[in-house]
Amino acid sequence: MGEKSLAWGWTVAGLRESEVLKKIKMQLRLFCPSVIWCDRLQSGVAQKGPYYVRLCKAGTPDLYAIIRDKDYFGFLLFIEVKTIKGRQTPEQKEFQHMIYGLKHVHYIVAHSVQEVKDYIDKIILDK
Repeated sequence: MGEKSLAWGWTVAGLRESEVLKKIKMQLRLFCPSVIWCDRLQSGVAQKGPYYVRLCKAGTPDLYAIIRDKDYFGFLLFIEVKTIKGRQTPEQKEFQHMIYGLKHVHYIVAHSVQEVKDYIDKIILDK
């Protein structure tokens, strides 16, 4: 009870956000032919020896996907991955608001690969 089914038999109940993210990334690459590319956007700071490198800005979504529709036009989809109980940070909401309304740029807060797949199908069908 309280589980949200993922396609291909996986559920997100009890999974950490990083596990949901990996499942979404892997399944989009394998099973969604309209997805040309899907990769992780790392935010935060990385350390290499005594040096620190700033990665993407705080609030940057977890994943991005480049999507081709039936007419071979492209879309950029930013995907913020959350667990069932997860909520966006103020920085994530700011990023979403910043890109709202841009043509061919989309943003989704997703809890499963099925939500992302359904959104991609909607983008392609609504064009």
